[in-house]
Amino acid sequence: MKRIILVGSLQIVALVFLIVEIYFPSLWFGVITLSVWVICFFGWLFIMYAVLNERRIKIFKKKIEELDAEEEKYRSLLIFYRYIEEKETDLDLVKEALQHVYFLPRKICLHPEKANRKKLYDALIAYYLTLSKKKVAVGFFWDYNSNYFTWKLIAL
Repeated sequence: MKRIILVGSLQIVALVFLIVEIYFPSLWFGVITLSVWVICFFGWLFIMYAVLNERRIKIFKKKIEELDAEEEKYRSLLIFYRYIEEKETDLDLVKEALQHVYFLPRKICLHPEKANRKKLYDALIAYYLTLSKKKVAVGFFWDYNSNYFTWKLIAL
């Protein structure tokens, strides 16, 4: 929310600069106006990416919570998910479960407590897609997983 307010206010400043530039044209003020508009454009892109990534995580959380906990192939995935959600505290069990995630960097497998939470969510989603062997298309994003990699194409 803070980002949206910040970029929105910067957008208003850019609009004021544009109006001033139209009434009192000058080269240096035109360059400043153009640079403020470019900053606003990239700000909105980053906000849209963050919103879509949060939506992606919510959708996959829901899919993972619907899985059958009794099924053996989802055991490691569910332990990994419970660790990210801070429901699983046994680090040895988590490290053992992460050994099944073959595309995860060794550093994260050995020390998951030091890893960035967003990286863990990306790895969790990639692991879910590997186990389910599905191509998922939901709303504005597509996740495609092929053995080792997950590509995220964000269509705006």
